[in-house]
Amino acid sequence: MNKELKKARSKKATYKEILLALLILAMSFLPYLHDFDVFKGVKGFSGFSSLRIGIWATSLFVVAISGWVFAFLGHKGKSYRFVILAPIFMLSFQLAVYLLDARKTTINDFNWKVVINLIFALFIIVFFYWRKSKPNSE
Repeated sequence: MNKELKKARSKKATYKEILLALLILAMSFLPYLHDFDVFKGVKGFSGFSSLRIGIWATSLFVVAISGWVFAFLGHKGKSYRFVILAPIFMLSFQLAVYLLDARKTTINDFNWKVVINLIFALFIIVFFYWRKSKPNSE
């Protein structure tokens, strides 16, 4: 009975691994999706001059976000894991700006809030590690 259970678990794990491998392959193929002839000459979306450029730009962001998500999931139990959320949120925000065609609005302009957020994020990281290095006073 124990052998059958192990065999069923390994078969389930194999299917999961195959699906994950296919997902990674599909994600790595996204930046080349724009090369298909069906997209040539088609007018763009969200302010992009052509559909090919729009697909290329958005797929690059999707690939970058997925890479950081895989990194986040792969670093369970690490103390620095929370820092990986920063590029996920920043890239997701920029992807949303592209998809919502908000590039010509003030939401995409440089302002001091970006610098303040970066300084605040660095402060949180320094504080986290400073507090972690302090011995417990119990």
